[in-house]
Amino acid sequence: ESQTVDSFINGQVYLGTNTIFLMPSYNGYYFDNNRNELDSTGEWYYDDVTQTLYYQISSGQNPLTHNIESTIFQNGITLLTGSSFVTFNGIDFDQQYSAGVKLLSGCNHITILNCRFTNQYKCGIELSNNALNLSISGCSFSNICGDGIHSTGNCNGFIHANSFIKIGINEGYGLNEEYNGSAMLFLNLNNSTVSNNRTDSTGFAGIVCNGSNNVIDRNLIDHCLLTLNYGGGIYSYTTSSHNNLIENNFVFNSTGGFKGLASYAAMANGIFLYFGCDTVRLINNLTANCNQYG
Repeated sequence: ESQTVDSFINGQVYLGTNTIFLMPSYNGYYFDNNRNELDSTGEWYYDDVTQTLYYQISSGQNPLTHNIESTIFQNGITLLTGSSFVTFNGIDFDQQYSAGVKLLSGCNHITILNCRFTNQYKCGIELSNNALNLSISGCSFSNICGDGIHSTGNCNGFIHANSFIKIGINEGYGLNEEYNGSAMLFLNLNNSTVSNNRTDSTGFAGIVCNGSNNVIDRNLIDHCLLTLNYGGGIYSYTTSSHNNLIENNFVFNSTGGFKGLASYAAMANGIFLYFGCDTVRLINNLTANCNQYG
């Protein structure tokens, strides 16, 4: 979680908005985006009032010899509300602030095939409500601060044979949401298949899947929960999650991130079903090296 500091008075820090979770005195925190702390090579600070970018280079170097890049676009491609029967094939998306591809509400029969998503700040693909009959296959996602695929509304489709590497592993960056750092996050997925995907090194889960009548099959999830500490490699947590099949998956090295905690408390699981999930079948899954339960 990240918040903007509103003021600092008499040793007290005041934030601009309420935090998602309480901040007891024993939890850790850190400050960034302060020009006074710009003292190490590669650090930068942007002053939005003067529209000035400050960048720290090594002592004695000429800044004119450096190639410095920054993004000016929120999204690589935005599909407008109600778009249908669109295919993206073999496109590289790099360094967007919000998403490589963003689907607005009501998009239908969208295929994203063999595309590469790298260095997005929030997510590789963002799905708005009622994204139906999707197919996302053969894509790679890497070095993304938030989620690989991020869907908070109703959607369905076929998510197959994608790879996710280094998703959401920088604390305090990406999506300022509870489950930031998931390779695939679906908060209302129904009548869908998520299969043969591979995730390696995620801040939170490999797959977050709420919804009904889904098949989660033959996925390989390794090194998850590297920055957060309460979840699982495959995670489902609402009463709307029922009649799902989770089979033939491999979940290894569910670690748990403990920075900022008062004491070590292992709450990283292989497969975690929570808060009212029912009629979920688990068949032939293998979990290993999980800090709490398999």
